[in-house]
Amino acid sequence: MLVIGMIINALIGFLITAVVIVLVIVEPANALMAMMKKAEAAAPPPATPENVQLLTEIRDLLKTKEKPPGSTGESQGHPRDDFHAGILLHDRARSIFLALNLASAGICRLRTRAFIHISS
Repeated sequence: MLVIGMIINALIGFLITAVVIVLVIVEPANALMAMMKKAEAAAPPPATPENVQLLTEIRDLLKTKEKPPGSTGESQGHPRDDFHAGILLHDRARSIFLALNLASAGICRLRTRAFIHISS
């Protein structure tokens, strides 16, 4: 009988705790969230800033602006010219990358020499 009484006591304690938590924490939190949603729904949407309106007008004007006759939006030169320009750009970027690597390696060597000189 003692075991059954302890189980019933634990169940009653659990139910009382659950009811208190629901009434003290969950219900007020739900009411607060509902009030916040009503306040957000009632507020008018914010007006767009003037600079955004101006940029929108400029974008729309550029979209409606007609292209010159005969223009397809591509370069007028030979396709190989674009290819060679891409290669030149790639070579220039690679040259800059190599120069930066060499410069950083030189700085590291100078730091190492200075460290060796100071520590010896």
